[in-house]
Amino acid sequence: MTRIQLHSLSKCFDKTIPALQDVSLAVDAGELMVIVGPSGSGKTTLLRIIAGLEAPDTGSLHFDEQDMTAVEPRQRNVAMVFQEGNLYPHLSVRDNMAFPLKARRMSVAEIDKAVHNAAQLLHIEDLLDRRPYTLSAGQRGRVALGRAMVREPAVFLLDEPLANLDVELRHRMRSEIRSLQHSLGATMIYVTHDQNEAMSLADRICVLRDGVVQQIGSPLEIYQRPANRFVGGFFGNPSMNFIDGQIKEEAAACLFVSSPGTIRFPVAFAKTVKKYNDCEVVLGIRPEDVTIITESSQQNVIPVKIQSLEMLGREVVVTAESMAGKPLVCLASPDTPLTINQSVQLQIDPSKIHLFEAGQEGRCLTV
Repeated sequence: MTRIQLHSLSKCFDKTIPALQDVSLAVDAGELMVIVGPSGSGKTTLLRIIAGLEAPDTGSLHFDEQDMTAVEPRQRNVAMVFQEGNLYPHLSVRDNMAFPLKARRMSVAEIDKAVHNAAQLLHIEDLLDRRPYTLSAGQRGRVALGRAMVREPAVFLLDEPLANLDVELRHRMRSEIRSLQHSLGATMIYVTHDQNEAMSLADRICVLRDGVVQQIGSPLEIYQRPANRFVGGFFGNPSMNFIDGQIKEEAAACLFVSSPGTIRFPVAFAKTVKKYNDCEVVLGIRPEDVTIITESSQQNVIPVKIQSLEMLGREVVVTAESMAGKPLVCLASPDTPLTINQSVQLQIDPSKIHLFEAGQEGRCLTV
């Protein structure tokens, strides 16, 4: 198992367009680190630098205590699995998996043993004599993983390997990759733009945006304590609601005042936020922390009119509009009698709110 350390890596395209900016990251030995972010955030560039396929403009890369920044890719003992799998179409599955071992001039017996063991672990023994064009996308993905496994690399690098699969197969393959990583005890870095994939796979998540690390933490930390508004909005489906407003102290109370409604902070929370009195802020609240009430209430509620109802089986996604024209989303039970254009109130759980600096880039004030 190998520990990876990245120190202040930066990379520009054409020396002008930043792809990565001062990225520092440590991946522990045997850890599954997921790098997630929107398209163009620098995820694949970072993976290619670790693999040695690209060189950083500044910064350094270490495997354990060894500086690998200028080491050739073939000397890094890294296996990279791409989105398309990149199998050789004229070779059988067996020969595809054996190819990197033949390049090392290993004996036939050693190659056969390594291929058999990998195929058994991936449940593809019956595919060994078939050609890639006869396989499903999921089977080709397993073969690509098997070809990486037989090399016994120090580090596995996976670049969106499940992007072309349907939803059911992606879910199954995620479980298999997680199980495989545990059984191998391998250091693995997995790149994806899918926040659900990141949450379900990772020991820890590194969130990238525009080449800058936004936050590093466990899935639970990322979800419950987002470092800024971008991270809060990127994770969660439906995504977090954001409401612009101000912090106001009135007598012994600390309030969030906005055009949609007013929220009274609990005492413990008020101690944290009262220093922002009279400041413009953004309140974030996840849809699952908003409750629809049909009876009149004055406590932490926003009057709304229901705009749409999306049935998802065990829950209904409700999109509503406040009297000030602000769209808000919450979740409801399918048994709750709701109709389009119905006037209701959304009750906010004040213990679950997040408070951010004003603007699209605002850092979290309550982490």
